[in-house]
Amino acid sequence: MIALVQYCAVSCMLVFLAISMTFAQQYRFVTYGIENGLPQSEVTDILQDSRGMIWISTNGGGVARFNGKSFKVINKSNGLLNDRVKKIYEDKRKNLWFFTEKGITIYNGKTFQKIADAEGFVSGEGYEVVETNETQLWVLVKTFQGKKKILHWNGERFIDFTAQNLKLLQNNEVWAIAVDKQNTLFIQTEQGFFEYVHERLKVSEINKSLPPHSQILLLNSNLHKEPRFLIEQNNQLFLFAFKNENFEILHKIASVPLNDFLYLTEDVQGNIFFSTQKRGFSIIEKNGKITNFNTSNGLPSANVYVIFKDNRNNIWLSSYGKGLIRYMGEDFIQFHTEVGFETGIIWAIQQDKEGKLWIAENGDKPLGFFENKSFKTIPVTTEKYVKRGCGIAINDKNEIFMSSTRGLWQVQAGKLVNVSKKFGLPDDIYTNAIRHTTKGLWIATYQEGLYFYDYQTHKTIWFNSQNSNLVSNLINDVFEDSEGKIWICTNHGISVYDGKQMLNYDKKHKLHVDYIISATEDKQKNLWFATFSGLVKFNKSTEKFEIYDERAGISSATIYSVLVDRRNWLWLGTQNGINILQLNEKGEIQKTKTYNQDNNFASIEANERAIFEDKDGNVWIGTVKGLIKCQPDFVNFDIQIPAAHLIDLDLNLQKTDWLSKDLQKYHQGLQDWEFVPRNLKLPHNYNYLTFHFETLDYSDENLFFQWKLEGIENEWSKPSRKNEAIYTNLPPRNYRFLVRACLPNGKCSEKVAVYSFTIMPAFWQTWWFSVLIATFIIAFIAFVVVQRIKAIEAQKRLLEEKVQEARKALLLQNEALLKKNEEIEKQKAELQQLNVTKDKFFSILAHDIKGPLNSLTAFLNIMTEHLDAMSREDILFMSGSLNKSVKNLYGLLENVLSWSRSQMGVLEYKPEKLCLHTLTEENLQLLAISAQNKGIDLINLVEKEVFAYADANSIKAVLRNLISNAIKFTSTDGKVIISTKIDKNEIVVSVEDTGVGMNEFAMSKIFDISARYSTKGTANEVGTGLGLVLVKEFVEKNKGKVFVKSEEGVGTCFSFTLPKFEETGNYTPQQTIQMDLEQ
Repeated sequence: MIALVQYCAVSCMLVFLAISMTFAQQYRFVTYGIENGLPQSEVTDILQDSRGMIWISTNGGGVARFNGKSFKVINKSNGLLNDRVKKIYEDKRKNLWFFTEKGITIYNGKTFQKIADAEGFVSGEGYEVVETNETQLWVLVKTFQGKKKILHWNGERFIDFTAQNLKLLQNNEVWAIAVDKQNTLFIQTEQGFFEYVHERLKVSEINKSLPPHSQILLLNSNLHKEPRFLIEQNNQLFLFAFKNENFEILHKIASVPLNDFLYLTEDVQGNIFFSTQKRGFSIIEKNGKITNFNTSNGLPSANVYVIFKDNRNNIWLSSYGKGLIRYMGEDFIQFHTEVGFETGIIWAIQQDKEGKLWIAENGDKPLGFFENKSFKTIPVTTEKYVKRGCGIAINDKNEIFMSSTRGLWQVQAGKLVNVSKKFGLPDDIYTNAIRHTTKGLWIATYQEGLYFYDYQTHKTIWFNSQNSNLVSNLINDVFEDSEGKIWICTNHGISVYDGKQMLNYDKKHKLHVDYIISATEDKQKNLWFATFSGLVKFNKSTEKFEIYDERAGISSATIYSVLVDRRNWLWLGTQNGINILQLNEKGEIQKTKTYNQDNNFASIEANERAIFEDKDGNVWIGTVKGLIKCQPDFVNFDIQIPAAHLIDLDLNLQKTDWLSKDLQKYHQGLQDWEFVPRNLKLPHNYNYLTFHFETLDYSDENLFFQWKLEGIENEWSKPSRKNEAIYTNLPPRNYRFLVRACLPNGKCSEKVAVYSFTIMPAFWQTWWFSVLIATFIIAFIAFVVVQRIKAIEAQKRLLEEKVQEARKALLLQNEALLKKNEEIEKQKAELQQLNVTKDKFFSILAHDIKGPLNSLTAFLNIMTEHLDAMSREDILFMSGSLNKSVKNLYGLLENVLSWSRSQMGVLEYKPEKLCLHTLTEENLQLLAISAQNKGIDLINLVEKEVFAYADANSIKAVLRNLISNAIKFTSTDGKVIISTKIDKNEIVVSVEDTGVGMNEFAMSKIFDISARYSTKGTANEVGTGLGLVLVKEFVEKNKGKVFVKSEEGVGTCFSFTLPKFEETGNYTPQQTIQMDLEQ
């Protein structure tokens, strides 16, 4: 009892120390709920089976297998007896037992076996399970009535062990069960402890050593295979083991009553994990350190029940309402506004000589330090809004300086004082960074260059691009290397100051990036720079720069801070978490490790220059979401890459039930624990496959997948985060699908998952079908050849007959060709004649126009020059002559125009009902003056009721030309008679005169334009020779003919025919038709 009291006192001290050490830490937890694929938010149990798979049971959603990223749900629709699962257990045969409110479902990776009342099982609301050998399973059931009973599984059915043993029934109540390494079953009851061994129940020796005035709870330990005992004394819980017939204290658990205890488990390292009602959970490490987790330091829920540590040391928690909770460990601990930060946007970290940690952030009071469980801010002496602390420097006198967006500040007498003027700086200058070196303070400014305060002379020197050859006045940071050189990081390159002169590196001088943020140095004296274009290394031995980006395994090329720690690890604060690079003895990157929000790093974006290593080797990183403490002892570069494995196979982009009747014939069952068919042989048209794969990744590494399908691919795919591969239109053959997991740096697991399957050919793609087709083709060819020979002989005879016929046809064609040739020659002659006619026409036209124009010119010249000397008679003579010349010229042009329009085929032809009497009368009136001048009578004998079907304009031109010619060649007192007569369907129109007449030669030339036959009239009237040519063409266009009769000295009669208009005739409606001269 004295030892127990001493242990209690020591434990209380450890608890107090642990609490004081974890005063404001925010531990990182990740929750997985319904939105992540968990079927229900109330988790009842967690188990990792012998294959490494983690199983989660829920109170209404069935169970789910978790691979670290996603959940595979199994419920009633898949084979569970009930979805309210209370307990998961794996027996020695590696079968999974799912205990539900309605019974048990046993899953062997292939099939589900259901056990209920018929097999002797008693359902309840809670279960504890132990196993003594492969067939001896013991289940403690808490029934719905609140009673507990022990059920024994004999391999076939359950037996009520409590009912079979009177010692357990008589005035007694069972509380707990456990087993030890010798397969002894320990039973705790209201009346004490019992042991069941060698099929015999006896009272346990434990009863003799029970401590007085205490409450005890028996716990089963599957890890150590020996019972554990929770003993409450004076409101204190202790964990005991029973050894050598005595209780041995293992640990003090908590200052809570036994009734508040929920769950306890141990790991192989000797750590203890336990949960209590509404108090979260705690970890007792082997060295005695106690860490309590509750809602005040990051635990999402105080209602934690099951605590489970997997084989990769991840801790998983079950909760009621918060789903599955994962404790991310102490690799990274976050401090934010809950510890006293004003904004939590951290820009600088330093540690003074006393070990006090100083922090600069955004806000009214940007500087402070950790003390007595919280962050203490330093008050500012002025009302000036500092806005942001940019950097912190602590000199050898332990004086604290802070650079800011509004001047340089120093801690004096517990207050923050602006000392810009004291150090020779403008009062409100933007000081970007401040660094303490062996010789003095370096103060980097934004736009004003660099200031150096000398500790010996107490003077400030100003360096800028004008007086010191600085590469830029926009200074981001200053770093002193192991040789005492000052490396100045600017927006436009790097300047190096050795105490005497500046050496610049920029895009013109070796450096290929410009925005340099901060610098550090490794143990091999290489300089490393954070830039917005990646990580830059300066090798002093070669004086060359090298750039590293995402291709080197860095999570982001936008790097804000850089640090080399005492391990010679290179730490990078980036836009996407942090990177830790392990350098080898040559200063080369050997291994990389990335942390971001997906794997334990509480924030995502680091701040510029905000990185620091304290005296204990912890690395502190300032981020936009608080201060992060990194403990390098937890960093493991040698991560074992988990193996990928196939979990599902789909057809045609649809979820496929391979156990359906339609698909069972293509495989030999499913692979154990997966939904992938064995020995799959698919028909040719089932060739659209989707492979689903995963890794059992509980290490939070950012993993990628690579795959290939041997049979159509020889090379691995590019690394991808996708966990499926789709192949379409696969041709028939044997295939092997391979998949493996890889790290971001390109290193891949040596374990490759392989799945073989076959796409069977269609019957027309098989060898026997090819042979059958070949035989058929040969027989068919032979048949075709024989038939061809017969056909050739028949064709030969037929060809001989056709040759004879063709010979006759050729002779006929030859004759036809000769006739055609004659026609062509005739057309050629006609075309030649037409060309001659055209040439002659233009010659006539030029000659006939020239004459009247010469006359007009001559008369006009005479009248112009001698008008004053001319008498009235002369003027009348001249004007008469001019009138005559103009009329001749007008007549000539009118006929030429009509003839040319006729030749071009643009003369409009509008056949209609035509009254010849009226048309004749109009022409006679038009030519009446010409006839009166010569004393010629114009007689119209055309009957008024005579109607022709012709074009009015063209017939008017015909009558005008014929009457005009008759007047021209008729002497004084002569007559011109126009008459008609009807001849069947035609009307014959005659224009007869008593003129001079014509001989046979003249009549043969008058209708030929190439002959250009023209004579003067009886009054010396000049003609063009075109009038009768137009008459002939116009009459023929109106489907008529022209005749002429003449006798010299007697007169001439021109006659032409026109179609007679019939009232009952079927005429096309009047329309304008272009006259085709080729018709």
